[in-house]
Amino acid sequence: MLARHSVSFLALASLTLSSLASPISTSGRPSASDLSRANQPRPLPDSAVHGSTASEAFAAMNKVLISSGLPTKACEEFDHGTLNSLARLLYSLRAPELDESYRSRGDRRAMHFDSLDHKELLWHGEAAATTSHPRYFPGTSSYNATREGKCAEMVMWWVHHLSLIHI
Repeated sequence: MLARHSVSFLALASLTLSSLASPISTSGRPSASDLSRANQPRPLPDSAVHGSTASEAFAAMNKVLISSGLPTKACEEFDHGTLNSLARLLYSLRAPELDESYRSRGDRRAMHFDSLDHKELLWHGEAAATTSHPRYFPGTSSYNATREGKCAEMVMWWVHHLSLIHI
Protein backbone atom coordinates (compact mmCIF):
# COMPACT_ATOMS: atom_id res chain seq x y z
CA MET A 1 0.00 0.00 0.00
CA LEU A 2 1.22 3.50 -0.85
CA ALA A 3 2.21 5.53 2.19
CA ARG A 4 -0.35 8.26 2.94
CA HIS A 5 2.27 11.02 3.09
CA SER A 6 3.33 10.31 -0.50
CA VAL A 7 -0.10 10.95 -1.96
CA SER A 8 0.21 14.72 -1.96
CA PHE A 9 2.82 14.68 -4.71
CA LEU A 10 1.24 12.12 -7.00
CA ALA A 11 -0.16 13.52 -10.20
CA LEU A 12 -1.01 11.90 -13.48
CA ALA A 13 -1.01 13.03 -17.03
CA SER A 14 -4.33 13.60 -18.64
CA LEU A 15 -3.17 11.49 -21.55
CA THR A 16 -4.51 11.19 -25.04
CA LEU A 17 -2.99 9.40 -28.01
CA SER A 18 -1.97 12.72 -29.54
CA SER A 19 -0.21 13.89 -26.37
CA LEU A 20 1.65 10.57 -26.15
CA ALA A 21 3.12 10.87 -29.63
CA SER A 22 5.74 13.44 -28.66
CA PRO A 23 7.68 12.02 -25.68
CA ILE A 24 6.91 8.33 -26.11
CA SER A 25 7.96 6.05 -28.90
CA THR A 26 4.90 4.21 -30.13
CA SER A 27 6.96 1.99 -32.43
CA GLY A 28 6.48 -0.84 -29.96
CA ARG A 29 10.22 -1.41 -29.66
CA PRO A 30 12.28 -0.03 -26.80
CA SER A 31 15.42 1.87 -27.69
CA ALA A 32 18.90 0.75 -26.61
CA SER A 33 18.70 3.45 -23.93
CA ASP A 34 15.37 2.06 -22.66
CA LEU A 35 16.79 -1.46 -22.45
CA SER A 36 19.93 -0.25 -20.70
CA ARG A 37 17.79 1.62 -18.16
CA ALA A 38 15.56 -1.43 -17.64
CA ASN A 39 18.57 -3.70 -17.14
CA GLN A 40 19.89 -1.59 -14.28
CA PRO A 41 19.17 -3.45 -11.02
CA ARG A 42 17.51 -0.26 -9.82
CA PRO A 43 17.70 3.32 -10.99
CA LEU A 44 21.19 4.71 -10.51
CA PRO A 45 21.63 7.44 -7.88
CA ASP A 46 22.01 10.05 -10.64
CA SER A 47 18.81 8.87 -12.36
CA ALA A 48 15.93 11.30 -12.60
CA VAL A 49 13.67 8.66 -11.00
CA HIS A 50 15.92 7.45 -8.17
CA GLY A 51 14.72 7.53 -4.60
CA SER A 52 15.99 5.95 -1.39
CA THR A 53 12.43 5.22 -0.30
CA ALA A 54 9.21 4.48 -2.18
CA SER A 55 8.00 8.00 -1.38
CA GLU A 56 11.17 9.55 -2.80
CA ALA A 57 11.02 7.33 -5.90
CA PHE A 58 7.39 8.27 -6.61
CA ALA A 59 8.20 11.94 -6.02
CA ALA A 60 11.04 11.65 -8.55
CA MET A 61 8.88 9.80 -11.09
CA ASN A 62 6.16 12.38 -10.64
CA LYS A 63 8.65 15.20 -11.21
CA VAL A 64 9.72 13.57 -14.49
CA LEU A 65 6.10 13.18 -15.54
CA ILE A 66 5.24 16.80 -14.74
CA SER A 67 8.38 18.11 -16.49
CA SER A 68 7.54 16.08 -19.63
CA GLY A 69 5.26 18.82 -20.86
CA LEU A 70 2.20 16.55 -20.81
CA PRO A 71 -0.86 18.06 -19.16
CA THR A 72 -1.16 16.70 -15.62
CA LYS A 73 -3.61 16.94 -12.79
CA ALA A 74 -3.65 15.78 -9.20
CA CYS A 75 -4.58 12.19 -8.46
CA GLU A 76 -7.65 13.19 -6.47
CA GLU A 77 -9.12 14.75 -9.63
CA PHE A 78 -9.44 11.28 -11.23
CA ASP A 79 -12.11 8.68 -10.63
CA HIS A 80 -11.54 4.94 -10.85
CA GLY A 81 -13.09 4.58 -14.31
CA THR A 82 -10.86 7.26 -15.82
CA LEU A 83 -7.78 5.70 -14.25
CA ASN A 84 -8.79 2.29 -15.58
CA SER A 85 -9.10 3.81 -19.07
CA LEU A 86 -5.66 5.37 -18.67
CA ALA A 87 -4.30 1.98 -17.59
CA ARG A 88 -5.74 0.35 -20.72
CA LEU A 89 -4.08 3.01 -22.88
CA LEU A 90 -0.70 2.74 -21.15
CA TYR A 91 -0.85 -1.06 -21.25
CA SER A 92 -1.49 -0.96 -25.00
CA LEU A 93 1.55 1.31 -25.48
CA ARG A 94 3.94 -0.57 -23.21
CA ALA A 95 7.12 -2.18 -24.48
CA PRO A 96 6.76 -5.85 -23.40
CA GLU A 97 10.54 -6.30 -23.64
CA LEU A 98 10.96 -3.96 -20.67
CA ASP A 99 8.64 -6.06 -18.51
CA GLU A 100 10.42 -9.24 -19.67
CA SER A 101 13.68 -7.73 -18.47
CA TYR A 102 12.19 -6.86 -15.07
CA ARG A 103 10.53 -10.26 -14.67
CA SER A 104 13.66 -12.22 -15.60
CA ARG A 105 15.46 -10.65 -12.64
CA GLY A 106 12.59 -10.54 -10.16
CA ASP A 107 12.69 -6.74 -10.31
CA ARG A 108 9.86 -4.94 -8.46
CA ARG A 109 9.26 -2.80 -11.55
CA ALA A 110 7.74 -5.86 -13.27
CA MET A 111 4.00 -5.87 -13.80
CA HIS A 112 2.34 -8.06 -11.18
CA PHE A 113 -0.05 -9.77 -13.62
CA ASP A 114 0.21 -11.71 -16.87
CA SER A 115 -2.56 -10.06 -18.89
CA LEU A 116 -4.89 -7.11 -18.67
CA ASP A 117 -7.75 -9.61 -18.15
CA HIS A 118 -6.59 -9.88 -14.52
CA LYS A 119 -6.97 -6.12 -14.10
CA GLU A 120 -10.34 -6.07 -15.87
CA LEU A 121 -11.72 -8.60 -13.36
CA LEU A 122 -10.32 -6.59 -10.48
CA TRP A 123 -11.80 -3.37 -11.85
CA HIS A 124 -15.19 -5.02 -12.31
CA GLY A 125 -15.17 -5.98 -8.63
CA GLU A 126 -14.07 -2.50 -7.58
CA ALA A 127 -16.87 -0.92 -9.62
CA ALA A 128 -19.43 -3.20 -7.99
CA ALA A 129 -18.09 -2.36 -4.52
CA THR A 130 -18.30 1.40 -5.13
CA THR A 131 -22.05 1.12 -5.68
CA SER A 132 -23.00 -1.53 -3.14
CA HIS A 133 -20.69 -1.27 -0.11
CA PRO A 134 -20.73 2.08 1.73
CA ARG A 135 -17.12 1.61 2.84
CA TYR A 136 -16.05 1.78 -0.84
CA PHE A 137 -18.31 4.62 -2.02
CA PRO A 138 -16.55 7.48 -3.82
CA GLY A 139 -14.98 9.87 -1.34
CA THR A 140 -14.39 7.27 1.38
CA SER A 141 -10.90 6.48 2.62
CA SER A 142 -11.07 3.03 0.96
CA TYR A 143 -12.07 4.51 -2.40
CA ASN A 144 -9.37 7.16 -2.12
CA ALA A 145 -6.68 4.62 -1.15
CA THR A 146 -7.57 2.52 -4.19
CA ARG A 147 -7.43 5.61 -6.41
CA GLU A 148 -4.04 6.60 -4.98
CA GLY A 149 -2.72 3.10 -5.65
CA LYS A 150 -3.95 3.30 -9.23
CA CYS A 151 -2.24 6.67 -9.67
CA ALA A 152 1.03 5.34 -8.29
CA GLU A 153 0.82 2.33 -10.59
CA MET A 154 0.14 4.51 -13.65
CA VAL A 155 3.14 6.73 -12.87
CA MET A 156 5.29 3.61 -12.50
CA TRP A 157 4.03 2.19 -15.80
CA TRP A 158 4.66 5.49 -17.56
CA VAL A 159 8.22 5.70 -16.27
CA HIS A 160 9.25 2.04 -16.48
CA HIS A 161 7.13 0.33 -19.13
CA LEU A 162 6.98 2.78 -22.04
CA SER A 163 9.75 3.49 -24.48
CA LEU A 164 10.62 7.03 -23.42
CA ILE A 165 12.69 9.47 -25.39
CA HIS A 166 13.22 12.10 -22.67
CA ILE A 167 14.02 10.05 -19.55
